[in-house]
Amino acid sequence: MNQIARLNTEVNEIYEQIQMFLRKKGLKSEKTMINYEKDIKDFFKVVREKDINELNKNDIQVTLDDFDRFILEMVDTEKYENTSINRKVNAVRSLLKYLAAKKLVDDISYFSEIERLPENIKGYGVLTVEEVKELAQLALQEREKKFIKHYLILFALDTRIRKSALLNLKWTDFEIKNEDVVIKGIDKGNKHFTRKISKQFYDKLLTIKSNDERVFPMDRKTVDRMMKRLLKKMNIPEERYIVFHSIRKAGITFHYEYTKDPISTMKAAGHSQFQTTIRYINDNDVDIMGVISMSDTIDKDLYRKVEHEILLQAVDNLPVDYKIILNSKINEILNNHK
Repeated sequence: MNQIARLNTEVNEIYEQIQMFLRKKGLKSEKTMINYEKDIKDFFKVVREKDINELNKNDIQVTLDDFDRFILEMVDTEKYENTSINRKVNAVRSLLKYLAAKKLVDDISYFSEIERLPENIKGYGVLTVEEVKELAQLALQEREKKFIKHYLILFALDTRIRKSALLNLKWTDFEIKNEDVVIKGIDKGNKHFTRKISKQFYDKLLTIKSNDERVFPMDRKTVDRMMKRLLKKMNIPEERYIVFHSIRKAGITFHYEYTKDPISTMKAAGHSQFQTTIRYINDNDVDIMGVISMSDTIDKDLYRKVEHEILLQAVDNLPVDYKIILNSKINEILNNHK
């Protein structure tokens, strides 16, 4: 048998064994089988740059280094929470253990050295609008590309686009339509998205335009290092689990506070299920009394009775996102009276 024929035979055998493994998982749960297949595909796409139907026997001789590289790649992309990454690792371990029993994988003795990532049930922490704006201001103190970093943060808050898609965004993805500018791009899972920003904000973005076709010509690691520096300056504790993705969460939270519409917020976040969106929305109601208790202690018409100066003082003490909502409502009323 020549070399090419032998390799083709190996590929067919490995793929058949993987399919057999997945079918056995499917006997217990079809959803489990689907998840395992995706997780295994993700792993080998990273460590071998191959689809599972292209793997030969040498490809499945996975090492501890391969697992470490996969885990770090998944963490760096910020597409998945630690819970999901641990699940992917477990799926691959289960497959390799199965293939080792079939004498196709030589060594799995290192499995005990694969460390699970710490799991945070709530996922990445959420920043407030005020905190994001402070981040953007601090970015202006950066040594390199300070204006690009400044607008990257503000743009992420405004559009709720994920970091990977932001860094791939091109100036040709913008289309001016009267007083608005529409942005069309591709996000996680090759999903097409459409966002809208004001013409005024777009004009500000144009101040960072260069010969580069990308709007934000930086790599992921540069952004991650920037975030670490800025969070340190803001004295934000590690326990809050804040990353660049937290800016997107702030934008999604604001959208929900503004609309109080779960379906609209789900669409704004680009999620297919509201259960996912819930994890993104900042829980502002912790330690706040319910409506009955609050009605017993606070006069619902108090804002009508206080002096104008006290009302203004109360408004001044509102969070920035609440002020934006209030000003937006005032603007609607003024426009209706024209």
